Amino acid sequence: MKNRLSDPLERAKFWLCIALLLGVGGFLAFTGWSHVALTRVLAREGVTTTGKVVDHSSESYSRRSSDLRLTVEFTPTNHPTVTKTLSVDGSTYHPAVKAGEVAIRYLPNQPERCTAGEMAAAPFYIIAAVGGIMLLAGGYLLARFGPAALAADR
Repeated sequence: MKNRLSDPLERAKFWLCIALLLGVGGFLAFTGWSHVALTRVLAREGVTTTGKVVDHSSESYSRRSSDLRLTVEFTPTNHPTVTKTLSVDGSTYHPAVKAGEVAIRYLPNQPERCTAGEMAAAPFYIIAAVGGIMLLAGGYLLARFGPAALAADR
């Protein structure tokens, strides 16, 4: 049986697939885990204050999906006033817009690292897991078929 990776087009597809799996998988794993780490640090070391809602926006993508953002202003202890736009969920967005203020949790030594309301970690665990699976798949394909592709390139 002929090795499919001896065809230059098939080799190009193989290397493109590997690059996409490793590149996108690495990006997703890094992004997801960064948000999970921020959530954990904020829960452990964060300080809570009240922020003033200075602007808000809502963009709907479908009936169930929307991007809700609050621009908040708060003054951390021993730091100048911070103004930041944060993505929030509906249970935080609607009361904050109505009241004009929202609970902000920030890191005392880095107040620009903050969140409004509750920051759910579960979606970011899923993003990190999908990225990890893509990295594993790319690694498997590289280990399993990479030597044949490299041999065909010579």
